[in-house]
Amino acid sequence: MKTFENREVRVFISSSFRDMHGEREVLIKHVFPRLRQKCRARGVELTEIDLRWGLTEEQTQNLTDVVRVCLEEIDLCKGHPPFFISLLGELYGTVVENAQFQALHNHKPDFEWLKNYHGASVTELEIIHAIFSRLELGCVTFDELAKTTLFYMRSPDYIKSVPASELANFKNDDTIEDQRALKNRIRDKGFLVTDYDEPEDLKNRILRQMWHAINQRFPLGQKPTPLEQKTLDHEAFADSRTKIYIERPADLQRLEEHAASEDKPLVILGESGSGKSALLANWALRYRHPDDLVILYFIGSSPDSTDYVDMLRYVMARLKAHYHIDEEIPTEPKQLVEKLPFWLATAHAQGRTILILDGLNQLTDNADKLGWLPEFIPSNVRLFLSTLEGESLEALQKRGWQNFRVAPLSTTERESLLTKYLRHYHKGLNQQRVDRIVAARQTDNPLYLRVLLEELRIFGSHEKLDAQIDYYLAAPTVIDLYEKVLSRLEADYEQEHSGLVKEAFSLLWAARRGLTQHELLELLDVPQAIWSPLFLAVQDALVNRGGLLNFYHDYLRQAVERRYLPSVEDQNGWHLRLADFFDKQEIGARVADELPWHLDEAGAKERLRNCISEIPMFLQFEGDKKYELWGYWLGLEPDKMMVWAYDESLARYEETEKHTEKHLANVLNALGLFFEKTGYFSAAIPLLRRALEISEKVLGKQHPDTAKSLNQLALLHYVKGDYSKAEPLFKRTLEFFEKVLGKQHPDTATSMNLLAGLYYAKALSNKNMAALPPY
Repeated sequence: MKTFENREVRVFISSSFRDMHGEREVLIKHVFPRLRQKCRARGVELTEIDLRWGLTEEQTQNLTDVVRVCLEEIDLCKGHPPFFISLLGELYGTVVENAQFQALHNHKPDFEWLKNYHGASVTELEIIHAIFSRLELGCVTFDELAKTTLFYMRSPDYIKSVPASELANFKNDDTIEDQRALKNRIRDKGFLVTDYDEPEDLKNRILRQMWHAINQRFPLGQKPTPLEQKTLDHEAFADSRTKIYIERPADLQRLEEHAASEDKPLVILGESGSGKSALLANWALRYRHPDDLVILYFIGSSPDSTDYVDMLRYVMARLKAHYHIDEEIPTEPKQLVEKLPFWLATAHAQGRTILILDGLNQLTDNADKLGWLPEFIPSNVRLFLSTLEGESLEALQKRGWQNFRVAPLSTTERESLLTKYLRHYHKGLNQQRVDRIVAARQTDNPLYLRVLLEELRIFGSHEKLDAQIDYYLAAPTVIDLYEKVLSRLEADYEQEHSGLVKEAFSLLWAARRGLTQHELLELLDVPQAIWSPLFLAVQDALVNRGGLLNFYHDYLRQAVERRYLPSVEDQNGWHLRLADFFDKQEIGARVADELPWHLDEAGAKERLRNCISEIPMFLQFEGDKKYELWGYWLGLEPDKMMVWAYDESLARYEETEKHTEKHLANVLNALGLFFEKTGYFSAAIPLLRRALEISEKVLGKQHPDTAKSLNQLALLHYVKGDYSKAEPLFKRTLEFFEKVLGKQHPDTATSMNLLAGLYYAKALSNKNMAALPPY
């Protein structure tokens, strides 16, 4: 079933520290901003990893931490060859001594290969880890690596322009032969090497070569639609649930049996954090029936996922796309609820659908009472639900649907998980400590136990370990345990930047879908070298959806809210901070996704109205996102204010923006259709009529786009009940299709049916009967 692809490009920049400031300036200030813009147009997020940028001399002295962070960041590119930029001059770089190697190996047993490279520089170790070792182990082919690895070697003559006082930063006679050997090894391997004279030479070269590499992985035309992106988001969330899953074959088999049966829906129960989501995610990602439609929806995986209207629209959009349902998805919530049973019946008749709705208890606006969920579910729609105790469970129990409870970890399972987890890090606990942990009631929760073990693993003082175990076991719930984790993170990672943990986690709490590392660094105003150690320490607590970081579990979100954002004023303040940040960005899909949402969450109604009424912002709400736009207006109680606001904005847009008449026709058409969808027929007609006039003028009366405009205007007059104006437009459309496409074309047949429906409606109308739609 798994189709998840993380549409993120992570670029690791490798170089020595002191001699490459000019090159890094070019990359950070010129190359990556342009690449990021081009990537986002493809629905791809660019994340550059530059651990030398902003690094102080003092920080470089702790080589153990520097090397560990560098190699772990490279490892985050696993699954694909890493995008890797290597900048090499005459400086070999800082050499890692034996004692530092040993300290690193003790902390990170996975880096055992380092013992073969004592005396190598940090830069060479990065190249070995990212490139050479992958080739030697057969993890990737040379051709695959060559597509994403770019080497740039600066001319040795460059140092002739360096002042004598700075020469030591660009060349070290003691290691010059090591640097030459490294360069020769790279060339001998056959990698493409670009030679350059000075930093400025890199601007266009790196931009061109990096874009070529990115374009190969994410070609033009593969940008996901809003529906596809939401599907990828839920699959990414499911994928993140594989990280801490404790497999129970019997549980997976129970779900498999339900999928193959015709039984009533199955309700998965268990206390919060017991592994319900992980069970559903792991089973769904392993599901082996490619012809079946699998719909995953994890309520609580993002703030707007708790809205049942969003959930129903998503489910119906997946059904519409897979089963080719011609009917439009309703606009109003009441209509969504009314239509859902019929759409499920259509799916039942065409194939098997696996529908997983996880976390019903997290639905808002009393939706957890389940008035939106049909009482009858067709047998070919295999429905899986999960919930906690509360109104949603009470509503389900009244329906008599099947229950399956995920059991807490047994004492044996707890001990097995504890031993296996710590052994992976070459660590262990004596039996007395093991017994104390597994005897604690709260450790029967898999998430609680995993978080506790991670905290004990990184605790450095063996003599104080018993006190530390007591300290953490004093937390009765996962939320309480996460609060203690936040306290520890503050102590460990705020020496260089006071308030870093609070700021970073508050920003992630406020973000709608998450934040990119680039956005976080800009908001925090810190270099990568300050952020990366914290990020690596908490990466298991985060989920990455296409480059957007967010909380892995709602428990952590709740802990952050309780510790840092206890009041509505605090919460609104962080929403406004993000609104101000996105308000300064160029309008695009990312800004349209976040900016209005934050203004709405903060209750900034006037700013929200001004934001969504601007034409450039309006144009970002394409396809299913029109429903979201209408939701914002409903919250503003639009009435005639919406039409007036768009009229004013359209006038300004026409005066100030440079555009072709064809583009203006598209804008008029889009706005007119939006008014039609939301019931403002009188405001829609002049816009669609004007769009038609421009199309006829610019494209001609025989152009398909003109015919499309004709048809839309005709339908609008029909819906409004003005048959006399609709009829000639329908006739013109039919004449066009017969002439251009022929009488046997499907579009011609559709046009003929519309005209026939109009005549039928007129006849009924003449008899004072209710008109039927012509489609």
